[in-house]
Amino acid sequence: MSRTSPSTRQHQRRRIALLSVAVATVLLVLAGSCSAGDDEATNADPTATPAMQRSAGRSYAADWDIDAEAMGAEGLGFPFSYREVFDDRSGRYLVQSPQHLAFQEPDRVVFCAAILRAVPFCGQSERAEGTPNVLAYPLQLLREWGPTQLYELASWRELVLVAERDPANWERRTGVTLRGLTTDCFSVTGDTGAAPMGFSVCFTDDDLHLVATVDLQGDDLYEIDLVNYSRPPKADDFVTGLDGFIEEKPSLQDQLLELYPEVPAPRTEPTSTE
Repeated sequence: MSRTSPSTRQHQRRRIALLSVAVATVLLVLAGSCSAGDDEATNADPTATPAMQRSAGRSYAADWDIDAEAMGAEGLGFPFSYREVFDDRSGRYLVQSPQHLAFQEPDRVVFCAAILRAVPFCGQSERAEGTPNVLAYPLQLLREWGPTQLYELASWRELVLVAERDPANWERRTGVTLRGLTTDCFSVTGDTGAAPMGFSVCFTDDDLHLVATVDLQGDDLYEIDLVNYSRPPKADDFVTGLDGFIEEKPSLQDQLLELYPEVPAPRTEPTSTE
């Protein structure tokens, strides 16, 4: 399968643009403080792709509201919904970003663009028999819009290290969101160059440690908010409503991936011949 062209990759890098000073400085501190021995722990981050995990047993459905304007994502400037449905045991995955959707089954991968239009574009390609249950390229690509990747957030394990090493300026606490979700939270409480006073990030208090909330300014307005979370996913979590638009053309899927993240030109709407 082809990859994005150099010009498209440059556009993707520009799209990330300038991140929040709070998040960027947290990463700088972590980069300087974590020893080489911490690399194994970092690579075990449960938000990584299945191939990077020790235990391929994730099974969940999650929806986030993400404020792209807060970190200057090029081409958006508005909050959007982002969705992941993962089931490592069955090899079924779904990722939905602002304007694209991809889902994967053991024998195929579907990538859709312009999903908000009445007539979206969807290309399908087959997967080789016996291929391991790892995320295919189209799904990895869409995860750029996920909370951790888009905001370049440090992982739960990294923040545990920071809070333990600087308890005078960081507070770790267990919380409960308005939706009743138990979380493990990290907040800046003192004078630190890592982030401004009030900066807070919370993760789900389970083995996945998904990002639950991010409050960059300490104003109780979440730039990232996990609005739905269920384990395991239900069968209808994988329903897309796009089956009628799927074309079994790997070449079309390649074309759509080359155009990512731009939305292709509008498709001509079918007209009645009666």
